[in-house]
Parts: sequence; structure tokens; C-alpha cells
Amino acid sequence: MKKTLIYLFSVLLLTTYACKKEKSEIDSTVKAPLEIEFDHIVGGKKLTLGATNKNSLNQDFTIDILKYYISNIKLKNTEGKEVVVPQDESYFLVDASEKESCYAHVKIPEGDYTELSFVLGVDSLRNTKPVEERTGDLDPANGMYWTWNSGYIFFKMEGLSSLITSADKTYRLHIGGYGGYDTPTINNIRTITLDLTARGVAKVRADRKANIHLLVDLQKAIEGDYVVDFSGDSKKVNIMSPTAGTPIADNYVNMFTHDHSH
Repeated sequence: MKKTLIYLFSVLLLTTYACKKEKSEIDSTVKAPLEIEFDHIVGGKKLTLGATNKNSLNQDFTIDILKYYISNIKLKNTEGKEVVVPQDESYFLVDASEKESCYAHVKIPEGDYTELSFVLGVDSLRNTKPVEERTGDLDPANGMYWTWNSGYIFFKMEGLSSLITSADKTYRLHIGGYGGYDTPTINNIRTITLDLTARGVAKVRADRKANIHLLVDLQKAIEGDYVVDFSGDSKKVNIMSPTAGTPIADNYVNMFTHDHSH
């Protein structure tokens, strides 16, 4: 009994020491690397560009092109303090055909983070910046800008379905609309907020790279309160204006889930 008590007391001391050591290692004045991973799936399976999928209506469709903008990244730590990634460092074009683009790399103060939020889209100020100030991921040459509408395409998904009546069997979902600069217009910018506590808070430290692994279910972009029906008239699956895109924007706000952090 005495040996058992000594053992338990030793374990308690070691655990307390380890917790104190971990806490003391956090220096909120030090910036540390954080990687946000966007792992694309369709329903329960991993996305393969060009592969045939089935929706809930048992309709076939492929995803051949998938691109979208992530911006305005914020996190909340265990003390409830919000950390905002500087805006100029917070624009990322995710392209499913380019693996490296599916990881957003930022630097934030050391700490344990319980909440992540970001915008799917590009804010109105950046939409209206002079062209020479829109470089890198925001370069209009990336094919994510409506020259006719002077605004970014926030989300682009294209593919094929045998049920579409057009000769090319192609659907095009191009969602944009930043709310207007001077005069209010359609606003399809959406903010996604994810609780990280259930599947592991993000422990951001300077001596290692933390990772927040998100699953992005593309099936939820086409199925929600609004369901994309691939059968019949091709016009209904060629959505290329802010007004027509709002139902898709309302859907894709639900396609992100936190899988784990490490």
C-alpha cells in the first residue's frame, strides 16, 4: 500500500511538473509557424479530380476544377484572446490541382488555440485595389477574377455530368459578389468559424510546426438547403453571377470541419 501511494504521488508530481513546464514554454511575444491544411473529400471519399461521384439524387458528376479563396484568418486562444493574422499575409488561393496550395502557412504568437475562423472570399477593399497592388494569389491572371464585374470569383468548381443537356455536358459554379464598394450589391462573402476543442486544440510553438487539419466536403457545396440538380437544362448548372450564386454560398459555408490538430 505504501509503495502504491509513493508511486501515485510520484506520478502526480511528474504530471504537475510537465504541465507547468509546458505552460512556461509558451511565450506569447514569439511568433511561431502554423499550417492550416485543406483536405478535400466528396461525401465519404477523398476527392480525385476527374473521377465520377454520385450525389444524393444518384446523379453522376465529376469535379475537374476546384479553386477558392481563403482570407482574413483569425484564431482564439485558451484565454479568449483573438489573434488576427495581418491582412497582407492572409490571402490564399486553394487549388485542388496543386497540392502545396492546399496548405495555408501563417505565423502567430505561441499559444494554445481553441477556435479558428476565416473568410471564404475576398473582402471589398481588396476587390477594388488597383490591379498593380493585386499580386501573387490575388493576381487576376490566376483565372479567379471577373473582368466584366470587377470582382473576384471566390469559389470555382467545374466538371461534367452525363445528365446535363448541353453538348459539352459541363457545369460551372463560379461564386462571387463582395457587397459593392459604394453601392450595396449581392454579398456572397462567408465567414467560417470552427471550434477546435473537440478534436484537439492547436498547440503553436516556435520549435515545431503546428497543423490544423480541415476536411472540406465538396458534396456539401452542392447539397444543402439548395440542391444542384444536374439533370435537364444546362443553364441551371452554369452559375456565373453573384445573384445566382447565393444559394451555393449558403451551402459551402458548411463544407469545412475540423478533423484534428497536431
